[in-house]
Amino acid sequence: MTPKVRLVHKASGRLRLRVAERREDRLWLNAAAERIAALPGVETVEIGVPTASLLVRHAAPEDIEPALRGLNIWSFEDGDPTEPPPLDVLTATFGSLNRELRQVSENRVDLQTLTFLLLVGLSIAQILRGRFMVPAASLLWYALELAMNDRSPSSDQKPSAPSSR
Repeated sequence: MTPKVRLVHKASGRLRLRVAERREDRLWLNAAAERIAALPGVETVEIGVPTASLLVRHAAPEDIEPALRGLNIWSFEDGDPTEPPPLDVLTATFGSLNRELRQVSENRVDLQTLTFLLLVGLSIAQILRGRFMVPAASLLWYALELAMNDRSPSSDQKPSAPSSR
C-alpha cells in the first residue's frame, strides 16, 4: 500500500512534503529523497525523520509538482499548500476578538488591558501565597511590559474625536 503524501508548503524554489505514515522510517525517507533528488532541476532534498517531511529545493523553471506526483511512491492528498500557518490563524482570531471587544466596550477595553489586569491579579495571588520571587516577579514584569507597549490606535480602529470637556 502506498503512503499518502501532503504538500504542506510551496514557495518559489522550494516545497515541503509530509508523509505522516512514514514517521521515524529513515530508510523509506532516504529512498524517497534519492528518487526526488534524481528529478531534473532538484538541487537538494532534506529529510525530517521525526516529522516525516521532505524539503525539496529546486531550480526548475516549471512547476516540479507534476514530476513528484509521477514518482509512483505515494499518493497525493489534495489540500491547499497555501493555507496559512496555525500561528497566523491564531493571530487573526485574537485580532478579531480584540476588535469585537473594543467595539462592545466603546474602545475602553482591549485584550492588552484584560491581559494586564489578569497578570497583575495573578502576581498578587502569588505574592499572597508567599511566592515573592520568580512567579510573582515574572507576572508583574509581563504586566508592566504590556502597560508600557505602544497603545496607539491600530489601522483597523478609527481614532476617536477629542472630547470637548
